[in-house]
Amino acid sequence: MSRKPAPGSRRGTGTSKAGKGGSRSRQKGRRRARPGTRRRQLVVAGCVSAVVGSLVVSVDRTARGRQLAESLTELRTEEEVLRIRQSEELVRVDSLASRERILVAAARIGLRPATDDQVVHLPDVGP
Repeated sequence: MSRKPAPGSRRGTGTSKAGKGGSRSRQKGRRRARPGTRRRQLVVAGCVSAVVGSLVVSVDRTARGRQLAESLTELRTEEEVLRIRQSEELVRVDSLASRERILVAAARIGLRPATDDQVVHLPDVGP
């Protein structure tokens, strides 16, 4: 029982040049690539790797930028708290700078205003 080849098949009838039923490239089991195909594959692979690399860099930069933005927000919040504290301290210093407040604060720690005989007047000595 022999099979008949299907109509339109490319299988030879055994009358090829080589006499073995096919061309040399078919005997090896692979087809010849078109000229420049390997170079094209390398260019495409290079472009794909460049795109993937740029995406990795972009994601890394974005993550770093978000970290920096978060730290800037924290620093701005801390700065605002310190400004409020500074203004409170300035109000406190101003309140203590008046003569009445100084006398009250001095009396708390045992100080008193000097009397006339305790004040020494020094002459202005100049060149």
